[in-house]
Amino acid sequence: MRKIVSLLAASAAIAFATPAAAQQVLLDLSNTTNFGSKSYTFTATDASTVLNFQGYNVPSSTTLVNLFFGTTGSTVNASNNLLVGASYTPTASGCGNFFGVDPNTAAQSYGANGLYFGGTCAGIFDTLSTSLNTTIGQAYTLRFDLAMFGNSGNGTRVSTGVLAQAGAVPEPATWAMMLLGFGAIGWQMRRQRKPMLQTARA
Repeated sequence: MRKIVSLLAASAAIAFATPAAAQQVLLDLSNTTNFGSKSYTFTATDASTVLNFQGYNVPSSTTLVNLFFGTTGSTVNASNNLLVGASYTPTASGCGNFFGVDPNTAAQSYGANGLYFGGTCAGIFDTLSTSLNTTIGQAYTLRFDLAMFGNSGNGTRVSTGVLAQAGAVPEPATWAMMLLGFGAIGWQMRRQRKPMLQTARA
């Protein structure tokens, strides 16, 4: 009986498991003078894509301006830029934080705010994240200009991610597999019970 209960629990855990958040690193620079225009294309795997921007700069600052995120092949302008009006969630590294959204750069090309990063600890990144609606299977392009003031200690990372589907509802195929599994377990329990009943009657 204990084994059957364990099987039931395992089946439920697999069916309702939260899918791991997929992540793709687009840029990973450290102690570099590799600034200038950057462009990255990737295919969305979810209806909500998270863009993570990370950075530090000792003793000055790193900025990302002229940001654009839109469907690949679309005209690069403010009307097609999904980052226009985007809100960012900040995650501080806890070491000399100096980072955020620059309100003075909204008038730059493509209509999106610039981002800036600074700090006093090399190798420790502050993070700005934003979640954008995307179409599964659609190719998207992220563009920006990267500028670094002082290159004795800097780092910039950009990655895409997928929101974890907490409490996700299983798909129909998963429900079917679960029902088949429960049915098989029930049949096995009934089969084991018959010999016990016959022994008791004897």
